[in-house]
Amino acid sequence: MAELTVALIAVVVVAVLLKIKSFFEWRTRIDKVGGPPATLLAGTTKVAGKTSGTSRLQSVREFVKQYPKAYRLWQGPFLPMIFLCHPDTVKHVLNAKGTFKSYLVSKVFTPHLGRSIFTLNGAPWKHSRLMLTPAFHFKVLGKYLEESIDIVDDYVADLRTLSSSGPVDMEDSVVELLLKILLQSVFSYRKDKNTADWCSEFITATKNCDVWVAKRLDTPLHLLLPNWAYFLTANGKAYKKDCDTMRVLCVKVINDRLAEYQPDAADHVQKKAERGEHLDFLDILLSSNTPEGNALSMDEIIAQTVTFVSAGFGTTTSAVTFTLYCLAKHPELQQKCYEEAVAVLRDGAFTLKSIKQMKMVTMCFKEATRLYPPAGGIARDLEEPTMINGVEVDKGTTVIASIYGIHHNPEIWPDPQKFDPYRFDPDREGVNMDPYAWLIFAAGARNCIGQKYAEMQAKMIL
Repeated sequence: MAELTVALIAVVVVAVLLKIKSFFEWRTRIDKVGGPPATLLAGTTKVAGKTSGTSRLQSVREFVKQYPKAYRLWQGPFLPMIFLCHPDTVKHVLNAKGTFKSYLVSKVFTPHLGRSIFTLNGAPWKHSRLMLTPAFHFKVLGKYLEESIDIVDDYVADLRTLSSSGPVDMEDSVVELLLKILLQSVFSYRKDKNTADWCSEFITATKNCDVWVAKRLDTPLHLLLPNWAYFLTANGKAYKKDCDTMRVLCVKVINDRLAEYQPDAADHVQKKAERGEHLDFLDILLSSNTPEGNALSMDEIIAQTVTFVSAGFGTTTSAVTFTLYCLAKHPELQQKCYEEAVAVLRDGAFTLKSIKQMKMVTMCFKEATRLYPPAGGIARDLEEPTMINGVEVDKGTTVIASIYGIHHNPEIWPDPQKFDPYRFDPDREGVNMDPYAWLIFAAGARNCIGQKYAEMQAKMIL
């Protein structure tokens, strides 16, 4: 009996030692990618875990100079993240046949975005993408543009009045404008008396959720906790409250439509289509089926609605605001944009063709979003062992296409901190820009489904 006990202990000890050996070999492989010094327990949090936005971005720029292709960071001892900061390293990952976002993305965003096109993977994601693509078809964009012009005209008139009495916070101003446009064009929601309050509540809840998600990503313990346990923390409780607010507000929009389409929403939408009428985002959701042929559940409709409302105004607000900021700092370029707009719109009509003719506005928009991208990165989990920077990285490792890193990589963009719209001049000789050098709308199979809509709205407002 004693011999058997000793043998069992020996087996356990050997198994534990082999696990420890495997663990350190795994860490060694990850570290070969390159990156700042890391400790076993704290990882790189002392070096890269800065909470200030300005200092964090400065850290990214420093890392990119030192590790221009890729670098790794550690969140504690068990969670590595490999940041890809060059087109050569990012294109293989974004072009991979699989469509799997990082499990961390699904984990931290699902509470407020639900099981939507942003958080789903595999076949469910592909079905969502196919289902929602018609809402942003080129033929539909023209109608969205027509419905947006009057809203922007009223906004500009209000802006003239507001600016006459002092400075105007353009970020707050533009975010309200874009959400109103989104509601009225994509969702056909025109409850004018209640729209202002609805927008204010939704904007506040969305911004709060962004803050809670960022804090969770910066706190290894909170990141490792399952969602039900995280919701027991003070931050988790506050986050859950804001998630519920976003959900309740979108349910109101959906229920108003269902009440309008009584008694059968799907039949109502089908008749609209037969009459050749425009089907908006909610129409598509209310008339779509799951792969099994069943109507979408209310939870599925809510998740897609919350995702598109929150994503549809936040990133575009950032793009428009920073473009205005850059132009304000370079009045000579602002004047050129103004003169171009006057020339293009001489006959008074604003169309999709007008937008294509605005070369200088487009160049300034692209350069501003290169300097100040609306999103910092795109997270993926490797579905197979992958060579990164000459190192084979294990399947399942989280890699992040660092949009900010790529946009500020001096190997790609000489003098990357300088605002130079002529980098994007299509007539510039000898310049063949890598399509993965400017990634504000991502790339590959999971690129932004609303890219054309967002660009159209941003350039129209500018």
